[in-house]
Amino acid sequence: IVEPFYSEAPVSLPDIRRAEKSWKITEFIPLSKESPQANLEAKQAIQTGAEAIVFSLGSDIKNLEDLIRETTLGIDTKLTPLLFTNLSPYLKSVTEWKSFGSDYTNIHFDIDPFVNILSSGDLGLPKSDLSKHLHSISLSLPKKSICVHSHYLRDAGASISQELSFALAWGHEYLQMLVSEGQKPKLAAESIWFWMGIGSDYFSEIAKIRAFRILWAQILEQYETGLGESTLP
Repeated sequence: IVEPFYSEAPVSLPDIRRAEKSWKITEFIPLSKESPQANLEAKQAIQTGAEAIVFSLGSDIKNLEDLIRETTLGIDTKLTPLLFTNLSPYLKSVTEWKSFGSDYTNIHFDIDPFVNILSSGDLGLPKSDLSKHLHSISLSLPKKSICVHSHYLRDAGASISQELSFALAWGHEYLQMLVSEGQKPKLAAESIWFWMGIGSDYFSEIAKIRAFRILWAQILEQYETGLGESTLP
């Protein structure tokens, strides 16, 4: 029998409450070489109630930067956040983009080199160059462009505690890489976001996400006082 643990000493936890609404009605749209079609589908989805759009990139896209720019034409990203996913295979080309984030707001990416290892066993570039590539990406792309895809672990059968522990270690590894390249902890933390899995155990999953936010905030506090509460995932 596992007895509940209580402590007489007061426990101080980070304030993880959010003032704004966190959940959005999201439309998923495949994105290949036909950007006009994807752009039209996105606009139609927004007109019918979508509050955010996820574009899933296909394979063998040559001019990825131009494709993304064309796909966002006519969409007010200040009102409708956009996420371009499946960018990890294009890691090398993304590092060549120059100040892409200065042209757009509320556009996010899910660059995650470690997920290449999970899917194919290949990092996609020399490990010695990874920190420099991530640093370049965090400077040239908008905030929240480096992603931890812990949902792959959950989908593969990992328990809640396993996904939680690996997600924290995964995110901290990226954080350390960015800081080691000279980036300030706040900017490094703002570059990272987490894509977590949700199972059928509803209340346990709610507890997992809450526990994750508390633990991630405590990790950030070790780099800079107050950073955990000001940079919620």
